[in-house]
Amino acid sequence: MNILNNIDRGTSSPDTQDESGGYTALGTAGGKLVVLTKRDKAVVKVAPSGLSELNLKQLCGAVWCDDHYLEYDEKKEAFVFNHRKLATDIIRDCQALGPYNDSSERRTGVWLMEDGQLAVNGGQLWRAGGPLPHGIHGGHVYPACARIGFDAATPEATDEEMQRVLGAFDSLR
Repeated sequence: MNILNNIDRGTSSPDTQDESGGYTALGTAGGKLVVLTKRDKAVVKVAPSGLSELNLKQLCGAVWCDDHYLEYDEKKEAFVFNHRKLATDIIRDCQALGPYNDSSERRTGVWLMEDGQLAVNGGQLWRAGGPLPHGIHGGHVYPACARIGFDAATPEATDEEMQRVLGAFDSLR
């Protein structure tokens, strides 16, 4: 699957990194649907039977669900969350993309990006130029992951520390 063809339904804006909810469809894996949640910035595999009202509010965010899928029910004379419509949208979007390839996911670690720069993914995603929002970059999914032990604010290694690291690698010969 080409991850660049993902289907994004959420409150995405180039100016905001803190999104209230939504999802990006990534495809299917066996009998499950694979989405990147905008609320948790996590890759989630969920069975269609797991798309209940409460699970959808947990997955996509309760506020986002109400903002996008609240409809007036004439019989009840009240607004209700149309979770069946959201579930159908997720199923349709994931099926349209076809099989999801787990190898497109870049979890905790240091990764080489298409432009030749390194990206560090953990509790935050960042490069030498600054932070990036967790999500899809260069055809790969960078979900929020466990902290890596250092971040963009960590001071650079000294020359002496670098020589010790290089010496450790040279000792493997």
